[in-house]
Amino acid sequence: MKNRIKFLTVLIVCSFIFTSCDEDDLKSFADITVESSLTENYNLNFNAESEEAIEESMTINLADDTTISEYLNQLEKIKITKITYEITSFTGDHYVDMNVGFYMDENAIVIPKEYNLYNETGVEYEITDASILETISTTLLSNKEVTFKLKGDYQSLSPAAAEITVTIYFKLTANPL
Repeated sequence: MKNRIKFLTVLIVCSFIFTSCDEDDLKSFADITVESSLTENYNLNFNAESEEAIEESMTINLADDTTISEYLNQLEKIKITKITYEITSFTGDHYVDMNVGFYMDENAIVIPKEYNLYNETGVEYEITDASILETISTTLLSNKEVTFKLKGDYQSLSPAAAEITVTIYFKLTANPL
């Protein structure tokens, strides 16, 4: 008798659980949330005694992240938490100035700014504008990649080279069901 009461109690509790959940509730249990980052570099070379234009492109592709590549077709949401860029290396003299901005689809995500490569190597900058981060998130969700352009000009007295590293930090939700 006690076993029947226990069985009926378990059966009733289970029926409440399963009848109170709709399909969306059950599907959300399968959501997978991943926090990750992707990094790409601009490698720049500067000619001696020059004032020249710069236009370099880089593409950040979600498929390059092995943690999330298996979920690319099941992505439901991407939120970029921050984007950083940094002049990570520089070889040359201190007379190399660069006036550049970062662009996505010809829209400025960082307005042109002057950088002295010698003085600003190792300085990390962060893109914090919420509307820009949302636009990039939407592009990544739709296209699974985003292309950034570095555009502007530079002045250099001697040959030089620099590397600018861009890192996108994001949180995404995928559902394999």
